[in-house]
This record gives sequence, C-alpha cells and structure tokens, in this order.
Amino acid sequence: MPSAWTRSSKSGIRLAPSRREYSLWVWRWTNAIRLREDIGAPAHCQKRGPAGYFRRMRPARAIASLLALGLMMAFFHRVTAGSPLEARATLSFGFLLLTAYLGGALARRARLPRLTGYLLIGFAVGPAWLGLIRREEVDALQFIADAAVALIALAAGSELALDALRQGRVALSRLTIGAIAFPFTVVTLVMLSVTPWLPVTRHQPFHDAVVVALVLGTVAAASSPVLTLAMTSELDARGPLARALLAITVGQDLVVLVLFAVVLGVGRALASAGGLNGAVAGAALLHLGGSAAAGALLGYALGRYCVLAGRDTTLLLVATAFGTAAVARLAGLDTLIMALAAGFYIRNFAPVATEQLRTELQREGGGAGGAGSPVYVVFFALTGAGMRVGALAELWPWMLLLVGLRVVSLRYGTLWAARHPSVGPPLARYGWLGLVSQAGVALSLAQLSRKAFPEWGVSLESLIVAMIGVQSLLVAACSSSGTTNPPLPPCTASSGGHLTLAIAAYTAVDPTQTMGCAVFPSNAAGPTVEYLVVPQSGSTTPNDSEPFRLGGTLLAAPPMSRALLAPRSGSSAAQEFDLHLRRAERELAAQVPGPLRAPPPPRVVTASIPVDSGDVRTFKVCNVATCDPRKPSTLSSVTATALKVGTHIAIYVDNAAPVPGLTQSDLDDLRAVFDTLLYETDTLAFGHESDIDQNGQVIVLMTGKVNSLVTASDCVNKGYIAGYFFGADLITSGQFSTGNNGEIFYSIVPDVVGTLSCAHSVSEVKQVVPSTFVHEFQHMISFNQHSLLRPGFPEDLWLNEGLSHYAEENAARRFLRTAPPDSATFCNYVYGDLHNAGDYLAAAQDHFLVDTAGIGGLAERGAYWLFVRYLVDQFATDTSAAAANAFTRRLVATTQIGAANAAAATGTPFRTLVEQWGLTNYVSDLPGFSPPTELQYVKWRFRSDFPNLRARCPNPRTGVPPNPNIPAAYTLVPPVLDGSSLQVQGVLRAGSGGYYRLQQAPGGGQFTLLFSNSTGIALRTSLVPMLSVIRIQ
Repeated sequence: MPSAWTRSSKSGIRLAPSRREYSLWVWRWTNAIRLREDIGAPAHCQKRGPAGYFRRMRPARAIASLLALGLMMAFFHRVTAGSPLEARATLSFGFLLLTAYLGGALARRARLPRLTGYLLIGFAVGPAWLGLIRREEVDALQFIADAAVALIALAAGSELALDALRQGRVALSRLTIGAIAFPFTVVTLVMLSVTPWLPVTRHQPFHDAVVVALVLGTVAAASSPVLTLAMTSELDARGPLARALLAITVGQDLVVLVLFAVVLGVGRALASAGGLNGAVAGAALLHLGGSAAAGALLGYALGRYCVLAGRDTTLLLVATAFGTAAVARLAGLDTLIMALAAGFYIRNFAPVATEQLRTELQREGGGAGGAGSPVYVVFFALTGAGMRVGALAELWPWMLLLVGLRVVSLRYGTLWAARHPSVGPPLARYGWLGLVSQAGVALSLAQLSRKAFPEWGVSLESLIVAMIGVQSLLVAACSSSGTTNPPLPPCTASSGGHLTLAIAAYTAVDPTQTMGCAVFPSNAAGPTVEYLVVPQSGSTTPNDSEPFRLGGTLLAAPPMSRALLAPRSGSSAAQEFDLHLRRAERELAAQVPGPLRAPPPPRVVTASIPVDSGDVRTFKVCNVATCDPRKPSTLSSVTATALKVGTHIAIYVDNAAPVPGLTQSDLDDLRAVFDTLLYETDTLAFGHESDIDQNGQVIVLMTGKVNSLVTASDCVNKGYIAGYFFGADLITSGQFSTGNNGEIFYSIVPDVVGTLSCAHSVSEVKQVVPSTFVHEFQHMISFNQHSLLRPGFPEDLWLNEGLSHYAEENAARRFLRTAPPDSATFCNYVYGDLHNAGDYLAAAQDHFLVDTAGIGGLAERGAYWLFVRYLVDQFATDTSAAAANAFTRRLVATTQIGAANAAAATGTPFRTLVEQWGLTNYVSDLPGFSPPTELQYVKWRFRSDFPNLRARCPNPRTGVPPNPNIPAAYTLVPPVLDGSSLQVQGVLRAGSGGYYRLQQAPGGGQFTLLFSNSTGIALRTSLVPMLSVIRIQ
C-alpha cells in the first residue's frame, strides 16, 4: 500500500389529457412515492424522504389508501376510456406500482412475504377480478415485465461461478437429475392413466394422449431461476444453499428445453396425422441455442464497456434490461435465457464487469434491495395482473392434481438425491421448496405447446399457464423473510447448545443448529466461574454484516446504538490511492491476455544486464491519484538518473527534484538498506519479483510526482503518499501498460520548503521510504506470483494488505538480528502496526476482517496484520524465520485468494481460523491463565509489549521516547457482566466479533443465552454466526 505520515501511523492509505401529459403526470406521481421509501435504488440529484414510509404505515391507513387509489383509478377508467392505449397503460402502471407497494406493506404487517402482497394486489386490480387494469393494458406493459425479468436473470447468472459449480458438480448433478426425472416420470404416468377423463385428451386418440402426457411431464420438470432468486432475496439467503438452488433451477431449464424438443421429436412418430407440428421441435432447440448465444454476446459487450468506460452502471443495467427484452421480442428469443447467459459470462469471463456491476445487480435484481426492490415490485405485480383464470372453471381439478403431483415428486426427487453423501442435509431437507417455482421457460413451453398442437394446443396452454400461476402464489406464500419468521423461542434447560467446559477449554456454538441457544451449567460449588464469550461471524463474503442480540431472555429490542452503526472514519490519501491501484491491478489482470502479462523464462542472473550508474531514463509516472494507463493525461514523463546501483536495487532520482536533496552519502545509506536487508527479507518471505526488463534489479524511482499526488492542504488533513508500486508497469503492451515495462517502486523526494506539497526533510524521507518499500515490494511480489507466474487473480485486498503489514514487522525483526541490534529502526518499522492493532482491539466489533470491498481504515489494517501474524505463529512448522518464510510463501505462491487461500494454506476451515484467532486476541497472554497452544501469539506478548515499546521507542517526530503512537496498555478490555442477566447488542461483521466476560457467582444456577438477530429472529446461515466461548476461570 502507499504509505502516509499521519498523526497515528505512517501507513494507511436521483378533459382527456394528451399522452405526454399522462406520462409526465404518472412519472411524477410514481417517482414522488418512490422517493418516500428507501428501497435501495438511489435517486440521484434528489433528496430521499424517510426510509420505510410504507413499512411504517398503519394497516388501517394502508387499506384506506388502497380504497382511495381504487376509486381514483375507477374514475380515471371512465375519463380515459377513449385515450390512446399507451397513455392508459402508463396510468395503469403507476397505479399498479403504488397499490403493489401498499400490498407488500400490508403483507409484511400480516407476517406474510411482500411477494405475496405484490402478486395478490396485481391479481385483484387486474382483468381477472376487479378490472381496474384492462387486459390490453396488461399486454402493453408486458415489455416492462420482460425488462424486469432480464434484470433479475442477469443477477441470477452473475451468481453462477464456474469454480463453485465444479466443486459441487456431483451434488448439483444428482439434485438436478432428481428434480427433472421424478416430476417428469410421475406426471407423465399419472396423466397417461387419466387420459379418458382429462378434458384436453378425452376426445383424442391414445397415441395423441401419450404425447400430451409427455409434454405435461416435461413442463412439470421445469423450474424458475427468477422466482428462486426472488425467494432467496426475500429470505436474505446468500449462502451455499441459495447458490445451489439457483444453479439447479438454471440447469433444469436448460435440460428441459432439450427434453421438450426430444419429446416433440418422438411425438411425431406417435401422434396422428396433423395432430403435431414437428417443426416446433427444431424451433425449441433454436430458441435455446440462439438465446444462449445472444446472451453470451451481450455479456461480452457489457464486459468490454466496463473495461473501456466503466461509468454509470445503473443506467447501463437499465439500458441492458430494456435492450435484452427488445432483442428477444424482435428475434423470437427467450429473455430469461439471454440474460442468464449474459450474467454467467460476466461472472466467469469478465471479472472487471463482475466487480463493477455485481453490487448494482444485487441491489436492483436480488440482493441488498431484497424483495423491496422496484424490479421485484414490477415483476410480481404485473405477473399477478396477467394471471388468466378463465380456464379454471373447467380445468381447476386437473390443475390442482398437476401441482400436487409436481410438488410431491420434487420432494421425493431431492430425497433420492440426498442418498449421496455429497448432498448436504440442508439441501436434502429444504431444497425442494426452492424448486417449486415455475415461470419463464415454463411459459415459453406453454406457448410452444400451443403451436405444436394445432387442434387442442390452446386448452393445453391454458392448463399449463393456470398451473404456473397457482405455483407462483404457492411459492410466494411459502417463502419467508426475516420479518415473517417467528421469533426464536426462549432458551430453556432442555434447549440445545449445552456447554460443559473445564478451565481453558473452549467451543463455538452454532446458533443455526441450536435455535440460537447456549446453555451454561450451574456453579454449585467453588469459586466464581468466568467465561469469555465472543459473538463472531465466519463469513467469507466481504463486508457481510447483521445486527445481533445476545441475552438470557427475550426483551423488546432497544433502539440500535448510533455507535454500533457509525461509519468508519475517512480514508487517508494513501489508503484511497492504494485502493485505486489494487483495483486497477485486478482489472488489468482480468483483462490482459496471458501472453501480454506473462514474465519471460526464469531469470538467469548472469544473463541480466544491470543498470549502469549514471544511466538517464524517462519514465511514465502517475500525476493524479486516479491515474489510468488508458488515459495518457494521467501520466507524466519524468526524466531521472541512476545515481546508485546495487546488486538488486537501482536508485533513480528525478532530475527535476527540489534542491537541496539527498546527498551521495544519503543515497549510499538507502542503497545499503534496500540491497542488503529489505530485498532479501521480502524475497525470502514471499518469493521473487518478476524481471520484465531483464536487468536483475528493482528500480527505486524517487520523484516529486509522488509528492504532488497530494496537495499541501490534503497533506495536513489526510496524510501524504510516501511511495507505491503499480502493476501496470509489468504489462508489456496494450492499453493497460504504462510503457515502463519494469519493476519499479516510486517514492517521494525531500522537499524542505514544500514547493511540491507539504514539506519533507531529508531525514524524514530516509526514515519513511525504506519501510514503505518493504510494504510495497510485497505487493510487487504478490502480483508476480498470482498474476504473472500463474494465471490467477491478484490477492484479495484485505489479505494482500495483511501480508504487506506483516512484511513491515518481518523487516523490523531483521534489524534486531544485526550486530548490534538496531532497536530504533525496529520501532520505526513496527510502531504503525502496533498502533493499528490497538485501534482494532479497542473496538473489534466495529471493524471487519474480510473487507475486500475496500482496504479498510487503520483499525481494519490492524485486524489484517494480527490475523496474518496469528497464521504464521500457528502454522509455521517451528518458530524460526525459515519456517515462517516457508509458510508465508505458501500464502503468496498460489492461485487461491482471500479466505480460501488462508484455509488452503493452513488446512483449516476459515470458520475455525476466525474462531481461534478471535479467542487468541484476548487469552494469548492473559495473566494467570494458561491458554491452549492454538490460542497463542508466539512472537508477541501484547499486554507487556505495548507499554514497554511505547516507553522505549522514539517519537518519530522528535526522535526521543516515548512513542505516543503505540498504545500505553492493552486495548482489548471486555466488559464484565453477570451471565444470568446479560443483555447486549451489536453488529456481527465478517471475520470479526465482540468480547464479553461473563461471571457466575458461587452457587449460581444454570443460565442460558439466546443469540439472535436484532429482532429476536434466527441469524442468517450465510453469515456463519458462532458464539465462541472459553472458560477462563
């Protein structure tokens, strides 16, 4: 990371009027209401109203509003009877959105999913019942519904990662087979047995009836990724179960389209003359292939746009949704398959687009916005309004039979799949519920069935459409959300999660398996018993969080403390610049073809041509903190001279650097520390850098352009950038290349009078640049190991930064092994990490560990460093520097990244690592306590090291002790509470947790703790919640 000198650390970087008048009026009406509710879609350039307006509306007022809107719409119906269809449809759309939002709020109040409210309101005001919206108006709005489907399906496709699909291929294959084979077989056989009574087939020859039964069986095997994603969004489910269900439904639809073509092909041989249009079979295959191909092209186009422009992603997604719907209509393709294919392509072949679009997709198409997203309101309200129930008068018993057969066969299909050990219990128990939904492809099959059977295809289509409509209502009614789930029952002595711990014994209670309960035994005799309790999240999802409550009884939820929800402090200039560079490296690694970023064959030192002292060279250097090699104006030419050349390092100094600058003696000092200590330390710990320019050296370019990246005023307020590495220097050609084609570390130059930015003395530069180098050199090595030597993605930002902060500490310890030991330099390198660690430990519950969406503030960086330090201490084979280096090289020389990398390098599940590290932070050197070996830092005893180093280390500004940046005492001080009356709340954040000491007096009775979300409902499984407990007394 680029480093900054700040007060706390050196590191941290929205009467019949004309058609136009109608449209304008309805736009204002709906947008005004939409701005009243915080539904997750920012209205740019406009101020938001109070969040949750409809959610806070009382039921009586909501019902009155619905009645008033209905009366208004009935009046407008009469007034606008002769108006153009487009104007009436626009008015109907605004009315439908308003009433649907109110219906969703009422459903929420009634402890029903909002999806049910949207569907029922659409059905009620639609042509099937009240007729406030006419059939032709619904048909005219179908294009908008198709656009909503496109956006949801794009989000669904972007959730399908090839690596995850490969890892779970056995379980997913069995579940997909079960979800297709069982409904197809059961429905086909039962429908065949009742053909003499089925209205569609009672007057048809037996062979024709066989074909109908096969078609109905095929349709029964289809599912709906769109409705599945909607259901998991309503559940706020983002874990492996939700992803598996989504993958299964997509697989079902693809297989069913092929199966439908096969059935029609077989049907040509069975059906009577003129009973079956065989050309529809080929049309079905073309429908599938053409839609998938068009979707892949769409995904490619989106990926290229994000690479070349990368702006206005919200508008891009809206344009994509309507464009997909339009192309599908014009070309006779399937909107759902097109958008699924585009999302799948983006996720797996356009990582840059994935990073830029996925957050927006999740909000608008199925993530953070959940079922309250406008996209879901539009889709489900129009789906409800479009329901046709005229055929139910004759077909309703058969429709119910089909629905029942399909649901039962899906249940048994998943039970069959669960006989294989790869299918976990959650999928076996609940997976069938996520497969009941039907829409999209099933509706396409209904339309194809009408074309395939000229004589009685209309009746068959009506039966299928009625079945799909009923199942849509069934799915919406059966899904649940955090607001519809009942609160967890109070814990009792017979609840799960019983704890019986000896002193120094520990465990982690999974609240998703114990109904949130942890039961502590009585303290019948003996002294006071004390436990350390740490509510934690082992989630690997960046920035994943959820409010929680922990207490012995269920009480009314108190208002959330502002401190718990407070935003993190603003980032320093260096942190913001570092985030820009690391994201840019991820983009270029994803987009640049391998041959253009692959290093030459292994370097042979004797063949290298080192830099000559006195060499003059021109470099391209960032002149703004948002520099981009694709934008030449963000790079400036700098002419510099090689003033010092060592074995591994060549120091170039900008010819335009301010004077007075570094003397030859100063440069000799820098070359010596770079060449003899820092280069060797980092390469032993992390592996070698690349050698793109084949000179066998790393260039240190000291230029005033680095000083100028921050203005003088920002330097005072946000710190400055001391140095950086940029991976674009290692790209040899193309738009991502800077043209430097070499390994370069950039640093500031002395500027005594502050002509470029704030002033920097010679001594300050000599002090801060080496420690910045060792940090940035790790980034350089990591980029080579992950993205040049291996065809991988750069390391996740949180672990990348953790390793670089570890590099600072590792270099610091090298100075303690010199003769004599250089403790002052040790302090200079390590005090920033100690400060950051103190910040984190002082309020661990307020900070993330898994923080890949950004690179964190100083406290988060403290967490990153502590976590890497813990991994090295626990998983190196011994305490030697060689063993530590061997372990850290495993973390760097791999294609694995982030939490998966930590788990692979240690052979330990990430959840377990988080559990043990969390406990270690408190008990490692707890006085009077002997923690288990796996709960100890080896190299640090923070309770004594903090005050000792603060007293011994010099203040970097004055050069004399004490160093005020190092904490005066250990900052992790959990509150001491009575376990039987505990009532706390907070926020679980990915990888982190809060700390509480619970005491139980002598003779104290058994007590329980209920671990739930802030409303007393079960915590999300995808958050990987755990209540880690260790007995400390």
